[in-house]
Amino acid sequence: MRFIGLVCTVLICTVFARAQDVAFSQIHALPQYLNPAMTGFFDGNIRASAIYRNQWFTVNSKYGNSMLQTVGAAVDGSFLKGKYKRNYLGIGLCVYNDWAGDLSFRTTDATINIAYSKGFGRGDVKHSLALGLQGEFRMYGINAAKAVFSDGVTENISPNVMNFDAGVGLRYHIAFRSRLSWYVAGAYTHILQPRQKFISMGSKTQGKITVHSGAVVDITPRFNLLPSAMFVYQGGLWQVNAGTYVQYIFDSFSDERNGISFGIFSRFANPAPDALIASVRLDYKGFQAVVGYDFNISALHRATNAQGAIELGVSYIAQLQKNKRDKTPCIQF
Repeated sequence: MRFIGLVCTVLICTVFARAQDVAFSQIHALPQYLNPAMTGFFDGNIRASAIYRNQWFTVNSKYGNSMLQTVGAAVDGSFLKGKYKRNYLGIGLCVYNDWAGDLSFRTTDATINIAYSKGFGRGDVKHSLALGLQGEFRMYGINAAKAVFSDGVTENISPNVMNFDAGVGLRYHIAFRSRLSWYVAGAYTHILQPRQKFISMGSKTQGKITVHSGAVVDITPRFNLLPSAMFVYQGGLWQVNAGTYVQYIFDSFSDERNGISFGIFSRFANPAPDALIASVRLDYKGFQAVVGYDFNISALHRATNAQGAIELGVSYIAQLQKNKRDKTPCIQF
């Protein structure tokens, strides 16, 4: 019985781990996590970002914690701007930690990302194409002391599993002098597909395909649309996020695009509706703050009272470059 209980525990943990990576509803909150080719893709020189996600917080475990919490942070730089026309080199670090359930099953992930972007085009239309590479360190763990076995004896299992992985991404961007700035990108991560195992059994980390896109559409000098979409496929499971912000610009004569945005997004998974996402975002002088809330509309909505997740994100972009002629066109998400 004790072995069966242990097997069930490990199966639950490994199924959870192999199903899908963490997916933030605010898909541009940690761009490096989304795709290594997004490293350095911003209007500035240094960017720092952080996000907190608390999911199913109305369903507490017996230890008093909510069922799933995630914290992420990232910093990246955009280098060589102005020296090689519209080209740049992006280098960054992205980390996150999440923990779930009564056994505090946790994932700690750190990636180093490098991207090179080549700009081209003339006149009012500018293009760029970027290639990104990623190196990843990941550690899984459980708190075996919280496990309860039928004979009262705790099994000797490894509390941590560590592995290394890699990823690659591409990103294309087109910017018109006015009205439209749009990008489309894709990434393949978990190329090495390392194994996760706490005892003799285990499973491979499944490769993940991510395709995502976003745009800034100028409707009037004071109103913009910021549509975005993301498709993720991993381990036989898929997810789609899509929606848009409506942005109000405080000062239509400023290049900083200071303003407030209200957004509504939807998420579908395999292929049923999963959540409606409401979001509010404030942009001001390089700072960005965003609050998002997921309303659960899946089959679990009765158990969770339709409560899904709350996300809080902040970021800051430092503009060290003063010569506007050297600026590289980037979408301002």
